[in-house]
Amino acid sequence: MKSKKWLIIYTSITVIFLSVIGSMVIYYDPYMHFHKPLVDKYSYAMNDKLQRNVNDGIIKHFDYDAIVTGTSLSENFKASQFDSLFGTNCIKVPFSGGTYKEIHDRLETALEKNQNIKVILWSIDGNYVFFDKDYVLDDRYEYPDYLYDDNPLNDVNYIFNHDVVFDKMLPTVYSMKRNNLQPGIINFDDYSNWNNQYVFGKNAVFPFGYTFEGYGEPQHMTENEKENLLESIHQNLTSLPLQYPDVRFLYYIPPYSAAWWAEKVSSGEICKQLEAEKILIFELLNVGNIELYGFDNDFEMTTDLNNYKDKIHYGQWISSDILISMSNGEKRLTLDNYMSYLDSINNYYSSFDFNSLNNQVDLEDDHAMEAEAAIEYEPVDDPITFDEIEDKIELNNAQISEEKYNDQSVITCKGRLERISTSDVQPDTFIYNDSYIGLKFKIDDISKYNTLLFYGRKTHGNGQPTVCVYDEKGAVQALLARSYSEIDDNWNQYYLDVHDVTGAVTIILNGGYIDSTGDPESEFQFCGIKLQ
Repeated sequence: MKSKKWLIIYTSITVIFLSVIGSMVIYYDPYMHFHKPLVDKYSYAMNDKLQRNVNDGIIKHFDYDAIVTGTSLSENFKASQFDSLFGTNCIKVPFSGGTYKEIHDRLETALEKNQNIKVILWSIDGNYVFFDKDYVLDDRYEYPDYLYDDNPLNDVNYIFNHDVVFDKMLPTVYSMKRNNLQPGIINFDDYSNWNNQYVFGKNAVFPFGYTFEGYGEPQHMTENEKENLLESIHQNLTSLPLQYPDVRFLYYIPPYSAAWWAEKVSSGEICKQLEAEKILIFELLNVGNIELYGFDNDFEMTTDLNNYKDKIHYGQWISSDILISMSNGEKRLTLDNYMSYLDSINNYYSSFDFNSLNNQVDLEDDHAMEAEAAIEYEPVDDPITFDEIEDKIELNNAQISEEKYNDQSVITCKGRLERISTSDVQPDTFIYNDSYIGLKFKIDDISKYNTLLFYGRKTHGNGQPTVCVYDEKGAVQALLARSYSEIDDNWNQYYLDVHDVTGAVTIILNGGYIDSTGDPESEFQFCGIKLQ
């Protein structure tokens, strides 16, 4: 009897415990599987590692009328820019490595659940044209099928999932206390955005240099490959547009770098690739509500490796350029021009000097390209230059030198911060309290400016730039810091994104080493300071 009693008690405790855990998971719902996130109470984590766990909840439970999706090449899109250009309220649900089949299935769910969808943007990657129509990269990703199907029974895999409970739910519950997180959810500009996590340029694409191996024997598509491609197109790319004729489908072929095309030329597969794209483009253009755009013939873009972190992945500024071009109807393919588009790619790369890629200058500041793009596409009528605010600048352990660079004044900063290397006070806080080595100035309202640009160079010792933008309370709103070991004595342009900063600010450009361990004779120079 005692054994039976204890068994009943143990079973009851277990059932109660599991019921509590299950109820908590359903209520807090960190993957947003059952309902909308409780953004008024809790902070929800969304990052690229969780894409396939949270995207289904976003698709099913958020309010939206447009979708931005695709592979990792769609991850750097800013939803706010898309909404501004196309007049929408979009979600961004990228699927890194997502095949045509996978993304089709996710869009099918979205269109079934949401009758308000009017625009869909999808990157149609050219290197997926030879995949089987049903191929999904489940060998690369542990796919949470239990989140995507309509079977409530296998939701136990989510409700009683150790990682969900301890790594996701409990941090959600205590997110108000942990790290001072505010309730809400990461915005779709930042969700899965990897732009600031990598370096760009020829040294990133070809860390050991590149040698073109010559022109390979031309390869062509087989009849079986053509048949498989048509099946994939009809199943995954054209079926939904035909089923939902009132939805505007914006498809684009993303711009792969010249380094990627070099492989196609040397292997002889460029002919096969363009044959496949010819079939792909023709089939898509024969569906009325598909708008197709092609960017592989923007050779100024694709041959500049400063735009790329590897052979296919381009920076956020290229994603912005793509949206702007599509909103203006530029780069659109039609039945009248698509053959000339393909011919231009073939003719260009069939005669391109791929070894010349080794001679490119790898920009020291990877985001200088982004600064140039911001200036071109988001111009400011009255930028602020150093000459206009020179009389308002406060110098500390720095002086305006007699030398010039590009006919502009040069500020030489000398010394090191008297900050203990083990101090709990961070360099940006230390600098704000008038302990900087460089220059300081104030701007009454920075709201309309996008970038802080300047040139800089290390001239001695441990000189290095630490540039901070502070709000009226002294909190850092934007920061650029480079280690002296990463820079040289050549003038390089630097870029600091300030487009999200508003109101009155104090800007400090510090050129001294960040603590007392540095060389006291360290020097760094600033020049060409400009708010654009």
